[in-house]
Amino acid sequence: AKNRCAAYQEDGYPAGRWRMATRAEMRYIFQLSEWGVIPYLFNPGGNYWSAQNVVSYTTTNGFYDKTTTTSAYVRCVYDIWYWGDERLAYKTQFVYGDKQM
Repeated sequence: AKNRCAAYQEDGYPAGRWRMATRAEMRYIFQLSEWGVIPYLFNPGGNYWSAQNVVSYTTTNGFYDKTTTTSAYVRCVYDIWYWGDERLAYKTQFVYGDKQM
Protein backbone atom coordinates (compact mmCIF):
# COMPACT_ATOMS: atom_id res chain seq x y z
CA ALA A 1 0.00 0.00 0.00
CA LYS A 2 2.89 2.40 0.75
CA ASN A 3 4.43 1.67 -2.66
CA ARG A 4 1.08 2.19 -4.35
CA CYS A 5 0.69 5.64 -2.81
CA ALA A 6 4.31 6.55 -3.57
CA ALA A 7 3.72 5.74 -7.26
CA TYR A 8 0.25 7.31 -7.44
CA GLN A 9 -0.33 10.34 -9.66
CA GLU A 10 -3.59 12.17 -10.31
CA ASP A 11 -4.85 15.41 -11.83
CA GLY A 12 -1.37 16.85 -12.38
CA TYR A 13 -0.14 16.12 -8.85
CA PRO A 14 3.05 14.09 -9.45
CA ALA A 15 4.01 10.73 -8.03
CA GLY A 16 6.34 10.62 -5.06
CA ARG A 17 4.30 13.21 -3.15
CA TRP A 18 1.38 10.97 -2.15
CA ARG A 19 1.15 8.96 1.07
CA MET A 20 -1.25 6.71 2.97
CA ALA A 21 -3.95 8.51 4.97
CA THR A 22 -3.76 8.37 8.76
CA ARG A 23 -6.67 7.04 10.81
CA ALA A 24 -7.47 10.59 11.92
CA GLU A 25 -7.54 11.81 8.30
CA MET A 26 -9.81 8.95 7.32
CA ARG A 27 -12.23 9.80 10.13
CA TYR A 28 -12.19 13.45 9.07
CA ILE A 29 -12.93 12.50 5.43
CA PHE A 30 -15.81 10.35 6.68
CA GLN A 31 -17.19 13.25 8.75
CA LEU A 32 -17.02 15.61 5.77
CA SER A 33 -18.95 13.04 3.74
CA GLU A 34 -21.57 12.68 6.49
CA TRP A 35 -22.00 16.46 6.57
CA GLY A 36 -22.47 16.53 2.79
CA VAL A 37 -19.34 18.61 2.15
CA ILE A 38 -17.69 15.97 -0.08
CA PRO A 39 -18.93 12.75 -1.71
CA TYR A 40 -18.55 9.40 0.08
CA LEU A 41 -15.04 8.04 -0.51
CA PHE A 42 -15.25 4.80 1.51
CA ASN A 43 -17.24 1.65 0.82
CA PRO A 44 -19.40 0.53 3.79
CA GLY A 45 -17.92 -2.64 5.28
CA GLY A 46 -14.64 -2.06 3.44
CA ASN A 47 -11.23 -2.57 4.97
CA TYR A 48 -8.70 0.23 4.34
CA TRP A 49 -4.99 0.53 4.97
CA SER A 50 -4.16 3.56 7.07
CA ALA A 51 -0.66 4.78 7.92
CA GLN A 52 -0.98 2.93 11.25
CA ASN A 53 -2.89 -0.27 10.48
CA VAL A 54 -5.99 -1.63 8.74
CA VAL A 55 -9.29 -0.02 9.68
CA SER A 56 -12.82 -0.91 8.72
CA TYR A 57 -15.67 1.46 8.04
CA THR A 58 -19.39 1.03 8.69
CA THR A 59 -22.14 3.63 8.50
CA THR A 60 -23.25 2.77 12.06
CA ASN A 61 -19.86 2.43 13.82
CA GLY A 62 -17.61 4.68 11.71
CA PHE A 63 -14.00 3.50 11.66
CA TYR A 64 -12.54 0.85 13.93
CA ASP A 65 -9.22 -1.01 13.95
CA LYS A 66 -9.02 -4.45 12.36
CA THR A 67 -6.70 -7.04 13.85
CA THR A 68 -6.78 -9.47 10.94
CA THR A 69 -7.58 -9.12 7.26
CA THR A 70 -6.61 -10.73 3.99
CA SER A 71 -7.02 -7.65 1.80
CA ALA A 72 -7.75 -3.95 2.09
CA TYR A 73 -8.24 -0.85 -0.03
CA VAL A 74 -5.88 2.10 0.18
CA ARG A 75 -6.82 5.79 0.17
CA CYS A 76 -3.84 7.96 -0.80
CA VAL A 77 -3.64 11.63 0.17
CA TYR A 78 -1.65 14.55 -1.20
CA ASP A 79 -0.28 17.22 1.16
CA ILE A 80 -0.98 20.58 -0.44
CA TRP A 81 0.18 22.30 2.77
CA TYR A 82 3.63 20.67 2.34
CA TRP A 83 4.06 20.56 -1.43
CA GLY A 84 1.90 23.50 -2.47
CA ASP A 85 -0.79 23.49 -5.14
CA GLU A 86 1.60 23.44 -8.09
CA ARG A 87 0.52 20.97 -10.76
CA LEU A 88 2.27 19.53 -13.76
CA ALA A 89 1.68 21.30 -17.06
CA TYR A 90 0.96 17.94 -18.73
CA LYS A 91 -1.46 16.09 -16.46
CA THR A 92 -1.11 12.81 -18.34
CA GLN A 93 2.71 12.76 -18.20
CA PHE A 94 4.11 10.49 -15.45
CA VAL A 95 6.63 12.28 -13.23
CA TYR A 96 8.22 10.77 -10.15
CA GLY A 97 10.28 12.46 -7.47
CA ASP A 98 10.49 15.90 -9.03
CA LYS A 99 11.27 17.69 -5.72
CA GLN A 100 13.24 16.92 -2.56
CA MET A 101 11.32 16.67 0.72
